Amino acid sequence: MSKLPILLCEDDELMLAALEYRLKKLGYTVTHAKTHQEAANKIALLQPALIVVDLFMPNLTGLDFIAACRKNYPLLPIIAMSAHEEADNLLKALSLGANDVIFKPVNPAELMLRTRRLLLGI
Repeated sequence: MSKLPILLCEDDELMLAALEYRLKKLGYTVTHAKTHQEAANKIALLQPALIVVDLFMPNLTGLDFIAACRKNYPLLPIIAMSAHEEADNLLKALSLGANDVIFKPVNPAELMLRTRRLLLGI
């Protein structure tokens, strides 16, 4: 597999480390951002094949981030992550253009499956 670039937007250090490790182990190149603004700045430079984004991070809501991504990058796959009690926000994320959603705490195997499905059509 070629090293497809993934932008991982997560401000929780433990979650970030776990997800980054699993994605790299599968052969993806991972760049991370700890704010949505940092992620927005990295998209043009990185040209990621996929964005995995936590809906609640400092400074900008994930819903606003997804809406902006859809406006500027309509074909870029996005997986939104959020806590169980925030199911309404995940539904909003889908309505704004996220391709998939996943509840936190994230099961790394489930994220890997969803990532492969979006990137490889599996």
